[in-house]
Amino acid sequence: MTVTVPELKAHLRLNDGSEDDQLADFIAVAETTFSNLTGRTLDDDADTGFPDGVPAPVKLAVKLLSSHFYSVREAFSEDRLEAMPFGFVSVCRQYATRYVGPGAA
Repeated sequence: MTVTVPELKAHLRLNDGSEDDQLADFIAVAETTFSNLTGRTLDDDADTGFPDGVPAPVKLAVKLLSSHFYSVREAFSEDRLEAMPFGFVSVCRQYATRYVGPGAA
């Protein structure tokens, strides 16, 4: 895991532990989404990973998307349609080994 549950809770300014399992799921999905969009793994051992450790912008991107999942529990409602946060997509584009097009946003 690139981001721990306590790190995400600090980012979200949460003190309650009642949603820790859900937050861990959000982190896992954000990491998988990053990997799928960029063609990179977040493992140290993989060829497309980060052998010197995961860069801070990638950790922030995982926090941004995890926070988005926390805040927006549904893909859309009658009142609003939510897309991936621009900051997440922007970081994905910087670290991509393949094209991350506008459809990612």
